[in-house]
Amino acid sequence: MSFISILQGGKAAKQLGTYNKNLADRDASIIRQERDQAWNFYEKFEQPKFDKTAEQIRDQLTVSYLKSGVTMEGTPMEAFIDQDYELKTDAEILKFNAVNAKSRSENAALMRETEGMLAQWEGKLKKQQSYYDAGQSLLTTGATVYGAT
Repeated sequence: MSFISILQGGKAAKQLGTYNKNLADRDASIIRQERDQAWNFYEKFEQPKFDKTAEQIRDQLTVSYLKSGVTMEGTPMEAFIDQDYELKTDAEILKFNAVNAKSRSENAALMRETEGMLAQWEGKLKKQQSYYDAGQSLLTTGATVYGAT
């Protein structure tokens, strides 16, 4: 009666595949939640804080020039433009890193979902294979009992 254990093994393999798919889907959901939290942190805290700091730096530089009596032309203007360029570059790097992290998280979630689908598919195939193996076991047993081999 090994065909029964073969069928039970196939059923268990399918259940395990479904379980692993559910775990992978849960993991992907968690990854996406973490991605969304990180993005919200960037949008609501990091970027505004950076923008505020950059504005303060620009204002302090302007006030320093005005207090010193230096006109905003020539070298002082070039220094001001260079400082502004550096601040904007830093802002773009900050945004690039946030977008890049968001993309990596989405890719990780997709990979986890794909692993889950593969596990589920493998479980279904093992269950289907168990039918063939059980059938072969029955035929072999029947042939042995009736002396056909």
